[in-house]
Amino acid sequence: MKHICRVIKWLVVCFVLFCLGISFVSYWYQATSSDELLIQQIRAVVAKDIASDTNPRLASVEWYYAFFDTYGAAATGSKYRYISDAITPDLRSSIQQQKRMQRNSIQEKEFVALYKKQILTSDVALPTACFDNYDRIDDFAWALDIPTALLIATRKMEATCKFWPYTNWPFQIISYDYGEYEPHIWSFMFHVRDFVTFSQNKRDWYNRINDWDVADDGTAFEVALWYGDRSLTDLVRHGALYNGLSWATIVWAIEPLQQNYVYGNWASWYQDTPKDWLLVNFLKALEREHQYWLYRTSE
Repeated sequence: MKHICRVIKWLVVCFVLFCLGISFVSYWYQATSSDELLIQQIRAVVAKDIASDTNPRLASVEWYYAFFDTYGAAATGSKYRYISDAITPDLRSSIQQQKRMQRNSIQEKEFVALYKKQILTSDVALPTACFDNYDRIDDFAWALDIPTALLIATRKMEATCKFWPYTNWPFQIISYDYGEYEPHIWSFMFHVRDFVTFSQNKRDWYNRINDWDVADDGTAFEVALWYGDRSLTDLVRHGALYNGLSWATIVWAIEPLQQNYVYGNWASWYQDTPKDWLLVNFLKALEREHQYWLYRTSE
């Protein structure tokens, strides 16, 4: 049902603007008072929908891409493009500002610096394909409140950051069968939502079982990974829940059954693996992200 509701946003944008007579023209478009009124009405509809949505961040991102994907390629100077350009910048600016508020560049830098020395393949960078369409992936990670580096790391491990026509591409969740189709960055966003739902259900299950107990230092046994927050312990627990638990242990400090899935090429005792796994890929992705946000100009 949620997927259907989100698709409706794209259809609404197409249908409303089509009915209002928006068409392609080759000359530089001169907006009329009716056009400006229309833009105000569209902004009001979008703002109301975002404010009333149970996840305003996700609604913001979906409205933005509804316009961007549908009309962003329209000819410059067309009425089509004029209205799209009047709607999308405010949405883009709002999304970027909110994301910056949640990202702590100092904490990200310290986290990478603390654990980077454990990486055995520091001279091997992540494939550039892992950062194609980064803004879009980062937008949906923020909207669904999950670390972007976790999406990139998992996609790197499960699909080498490529678009493969696997039935459970791109995160290899065997309980999801999408059938045979041509994968694309647009459909990838629906898979991101499934990945987050699957992972969160695993975490919720673990957290419910352990809500009665605390560690020696007084902290609760739970998994908490969010868009602007992460910890080594939570990454290990996420990997264990996602890939399989050691000895079927579901309480306290859980570990993965396949140790290399989490620790591969992390420290000397996990050096006999043919490729990087969760912790290493996460750190490499986070370091690249930190550099990206550090030097990016404001939008």
